[in-house]
Amino acid sequence: MGLHPSSVTSRLKEAIDLEYIEEPQVRKKSFSNFRTYVYLSQVQDPLELFDQYTRNKDVIYHELLDGVFNLHVISKEKLDIEGVVLEGIPSDYYISYPPDRPWGRAIDTMRTMVAGFNPEEYVPKGYITTHWDEPVNWSDTDEILYQELKYNMRKALKPLMKKYTIPLSRTNKWIQKLPECCTFATNYFPETLPAYDLYLHMFRTDYEDFIIDLFSQLPTTCWFQRVSDALLVYIWTMKSPARQKSIRIEDITGMQIPFLKRELAKKAIVENEAHAKVKCCWRKEGERNESSP
Repeated sequence: MGLHPSSVTSRLKEAIDLEYIEEPQVRKKSFSNFRTYVYLSQVQDPLELFDQYTRNKDVIYHELLDGVFNLHVISKEKLDIEGVVLEGIPSDYYISYPPDRPWGRAIDTMRTMVAGFNPEEYVPKGYITTHWDEPVNWSDTDEILYQELKYNMRKALKPLMKKYTIPLSRTNKWIQKLPECCTFATNYFPETLPAYDLYLHMFRTDYEDFIIDLFSQLPTTCWFQRVSDALLVYIWTMKSPARQKSIRIEDITGMQIPFLKRELAKKAIVENEAHAKVKCCWRKEGERNESSP
């Protein structure tokens, strides 16, 4: 961009502080030595289990939800959980690159895409990838750096290198191998993060890549991942004011995604769909109580 690095650093910090973006993050791909198990459940006492799993060393991430499922758990070992709605070994993440457009225009584009969808013209694009039968070279030092930087790749490296006695050359090699082993994400919120609610959607569909293309039209970042026969999608949805003036209900911001999903079902693009609002989550590896995946 032809800018001085210090100026770029200042602007990035400002964008993060104002919550237009979150710190760059990484997530492991689905290699066999990174294997995890995902569970979506409707349990009788989600608060009790949520509390228990904060102390379970095998559970690396879990969240409390409000909807068809009320507990989402990712574990390094298999778990016995009641009321399982979905379980399985996850794929890699696919993370959208948000286009520069207002929310309303994005919804109009999505409506046009759904209206014009022809299953006979559908061609899979292979957005979702898996490496379930492939191991990847990953050392204890790699894991230390990953755990420290997983939720913030802008964290200063020198203190970590000193803390764990890791030489610069070793750290640089880890950074160079990251694209092979991990998926990168920087969540973007054009209206700032507080303007959105986070929902986890579960779609069963024969047209997975169309669903990915469809929700990638939104101006906020979306996260996609396959578990078993379902596509999981994290969507940050614009909050609606309590009072509505719109004459047409489909024009109300909070109803636009539900109306789109209804059209997807009507056209048999999805077999079924379920969703829940994310209330809070526990990032076990980083020991942070947050509200993003």
